[in-house]
Amino acid sequence: MGSVNGNVSRASKIKFDFLDEGKTYLATIYADAADANYKTKPQAYTIKTMRVTKKDSMVQHCAEGGGYAISIIPINK
Repeated sequence: MGSVNGNVSRASKIKFDFLDEGKTYLATIYADAADANYKTKPQAYTIKTMRVTKKDSMVQHCAEGGGYAISIIPINK
């Protein structure tokens, strides 16, 4: 999943309610760094991982002209 942002920075609320019930997933988030800007710091980004389930949600910062991508892979138990 992902998002491309317009001319104004914002925060996206992301719900993982589309995931399968009772399963855990590894989400890898590729996102704008706090100081990212398409004019002055276009390559400022972060990569983080977290475990998510259907019940989880998160808020993701989107820089002006930025965005994010999230890879979601099931964790086999």
